[in-house]
This record gives sequence, structure tokens and C-alpha cells, in this order.
Amino acid sequence: AGRPDSLDVLENKLTQMQSLLSCCHGDWSEWFQEIGERHRDNLMWLASDLADDIARLVQELFKRLNAMDQQQA
Repeated sequence: AGRPDSLDVLENKLTQMQSLLSCCHGDWSEWFQEIGERHRDNLMWLASDLADDIARLVQELFKRLNAMDQQQA
């Protein structure tokens, strides 16, 4: 198999973000509060990195779509 497509990577990052955030909210929020400030900070850092990755991938995909539209025009 070759290099993963940007859309596949985006889907993976979104799935990771959903799983991470589910640990911080709702039924798991008690666990999140009990893990301590250091681990909560690290999880929020991870969420921030994932959000940055997702934003970068979305921009990359928009550029590709725009380039395809330009070629078809």
C-alpha cells in the first residue's frame, strides 16, 4: 500500500479527536477530572495538535478541489 490519501488521514484524525473528546465530556468527565491537572493539560495539548492537523488537512483538500475546478474551467 502507498502513502495514505489526505482524505483518509483527515478521517483518521477526526475519529481520534472524537474519541479523545468523548473521554473529556459526558459519561467519562469524572475520569477526566480525576486524572490530574498534568494529564488534563497533556490531553488538551493533544486535542489542540489534532485540531491543527485537521485544519491543515482541510485546507490542503480545499486547495486540491480548487485546483481541480480551475483545470475543468
